[in-house]
Amino acid sequence: MTPAQYLKLLRLLEAERLLKTTFLSVKEIANRVGITNASHFVREFKRVYGVAPTAYRRRLEDCQEKASGESNAAYQKMSNDK
Repeated sequence: MTPAQYLKLLRLLEAERLLKTTFLSVKEIANRVGITNASHFVREFKRVYGVAPTAYRRRLEDCQEKASGESNAAYQKMSNDK
């Protein structure tokens, strides 16, 4: 891996973290990780993760909602079994 490839990887990993933990826009995340061209950022993110950043964030939100719903259902089942 070249130094440029390593730097790009680090930037995309930080972008992934920001998508998971903040409500920043994709453009703001791109700027924060040092990629000033938002369309280039989206293209690179999609190449590595298989989906665009907005779709990645949406999938995370869907998974969190599903997990939360499953936890609530499990709690209610346990409460009813007592």
